[in-house]
Amino acid sequence: MSGVSGTARFEPKARIIKLLGEELITNEVIAVAELVKNSFDACASNVVVNLQDIDKKDDGTISVIDNGVGMSLDTVLNAWLQPGTDVRKKEREEYRKNRRCDRPILGEKGVGRFAAQKLGNLINVITKTEQDQYETNVEVNWTTFEEDKFLEDVEVKYWQSNLKHFKRDESGTIIEITWLLKDWTERMVRDLNLQLNSLNSPFPTKDFFEVILESNVYQSEIRQAPDINDIIDKSVYSFEAEINKEGFLDAKYDYFNPAFPQFERREYFMESLVENNPTRFPEGRLPKCGLFKLNFYAWDLDPASLRETVTRYYYNTMIRPYRGIKVYRDGFRVWPYGEPDDDWLSMDIRRVNLPTRHFSRNQIIGIVEISLSSNPKLRDKTDREGLIDCEELEDFKALILITLGLFENERRLDKDKVDALRERKRPEDDVYDAINDLKEKINKQNHNELYDKEIIKIESAYDRRVKDITETLLVSAGIGISYMIPAHDITDNLTLMENRLKHLTKQERISQSVIKDNLSNLLDTTLLIKDITKGVRQIGRKSTFDNNKLSNIVKDALDIIKYKLDEEEIKYEEPKIIEDSVVKCKKNLIIVALLNIIDNSTYWVKAKQKKDWALKITVDTDEVNRPRIVISDRGPGIKDPPEAIVTPFFTRKPHGSGLGLYIVDQIMKAHEGWLKFLFEGDEPSLWPGANVALIFKKELKDE
Repeated sequence: MSGVSGTARFEPKARIIKLLGEELITNEVIAVAELVKNSFDACASNVVVNLQDIDKKDDGTISVIDNGVGMSLDTVLNAWLQPGTDVRKKEREEYRKNRRCDRPILGEKGVGRFAAQKLGNLINVITKTEQDQYETNVEVNWTTFEEDKFLEDVEVKYWQSNLKHFKRDESGTIIEITWLLKDWTERMVRDLNLQLNSLNSPFPTKDFFEVILESNVYQSEIRQAPDINDIIDKSVYSFEAEINKEGFLDAKYDYFNPAFPQFERREYFMESLVENNPTRFPEGRLPKCGLFKLNFYAWDLDPASLRETVTRYYYNTMIRPYRGIKVYRDGFRVWPYGEPDDDWLSMDIRRVNLPTRHFSRNQIIGIVEISLSSNPKLRDKTDREGLIDCEELEDFKALILITLGLFENERRLDKDKVDALRERKRPEDDVYDAINDLKEKINKQNHNELYDKEIIKIESAYDRRVKDITETLLVSAGIGISYMIPAHDITDNLTLMENRLKHLTKQERISQSVIKDNLSNLLDTTLLIKDITKGVRQIGRKSTFDNNKLSNIVKDALDIIKYKLDEEEIKYEEPKIIEDSVVKCKKNLIIVALLNIIDNSTYWVKAKQKKDWALKITVDTDEVNRPRIVISDRGPGIKDPPEAIVTPFFTRKPHGSGLGLYIVDQIMKAHEGWLKFLFEGDEPSLWPGANVALIFKKELKDE
């Protein structure tokens, strides 16, 4: 015998409508912006937001008045009063244009109108189309939705009236909100003014849309926004780019500091962000997102830079309110990207890790422009708190960060030039200056013979101290970078061992062959970890300047990193020893230098879509018989000037530290040697990718 069965329907309570406005709309400013967006969709060219007596909620009125297409009585009854209507969505998905403007439709969920209840409990709508002979009026009392009624039992008043607000050939909508929920403050009006000013993209579109804010209270907070074009014209650094659906970048970089006009610079970039970022886009995978444009404008905020470019007052009043990276879809702002409390690109975390390399949100204005036609899957969340999480959004953000990294690299080059010209001295320079001043005074007093030896002792002792500290820091930094290379792989292999052992312990019966296979795999993994940790232990030992064969150093470095080359399917031959040499060096530091170069080669070789991934190492001498090690690969090659590559924090890897080649350069200088970048054609044996040489001074004869 079975129980009762049948069908039933959801019977929503009226309060569900209240929840739509209260829960989905974050605050009053966003609520007003949502109503303005509705006017945008209605093809309005002009929207007035009028605030009257809003400092007293019982007397206040908020009105949103537009000259859009308006609504007929039929539209009001069969679309506007239907929560979640798909009228807009259908029009959007079919790419239909509104009849009066060449403007894509931003709304699609049919809930934007409920933003009004975030502002007040009584709403009056007056609307008219060009064809209507009457004005259509709707009155909604949101308090009736709080009663214990079903949604279908709550009545909403509507009526038609003679023309009063619109002329016969005019159209538009007036939304008037009273019974305000709270007293508005100065700060709320200031925020609303700023947000309404930023709703439109700073760059002109063929379709005009103006938002005007009026109020009879807090009028000092409503001032004309500064022209964004005047602000960005004063930027020190700018980067304007377009990224197409294949991830190809076409960009222009500009630098101009009025205090240093001799350094003015413009560079053009055309490159594949996919090929150059294999970690994010393995094997040439194309981005899920479509074409978009971005514009970055930046300033240095240290006191010296602000004095030379813009004043602190100009920054605080003009630049600072616009700071952050905002997103615009078809010329209209996507909320809340670029807000002071919205770090959607994790820029603060990037800057904490490498503060001198990365921009903070305070020093950059960014405008990212997308379109509905190019990026239909980048859609708003229902709560208007950004775009829906999806693969398209992740690739979109990744491409922005990669491009931001390119911008930061170029900025670093120009900032270093200016910093050098300003003669910002390191602390040890002050000591040398003091010694030189003392020398001059002694010379003027003709006391050279008395104090020459003492001065030389002071200089020598200080030189030794500086050298000892520098070498200690260099060893620590070099070893730290090298530890980072195998640490990830050790963790992965330990996890693999753990999973295999867990799997075995859960089996009630295990055949001999399965046990043998698993033990064999565990042994291979154990031996691999042993090899890795042995290498790490080797470079971590304290070493002194001893005589070492270059071939032995190369062999030890390859022993440490060969697991990674095998794992990444990088072809490599036994080192080619054309002319071996013995050099006096700290062996562990030279190994560190080699590991960094090989790790770089591995990354960039993998960036190529063609799988001719290979590298080789040669030990020989250069044209003046200086011993050297040359690492060659078949990657994309070196495109940046050598002085830039060895600059601290300069990197083209999205998550690189920018310290690897700088440390290699410092290691070679500590050995009175050279880090040199060679190119195909310089010598017959060089490859078409990167060719990096570690060159040592001549010291001992070959053994």
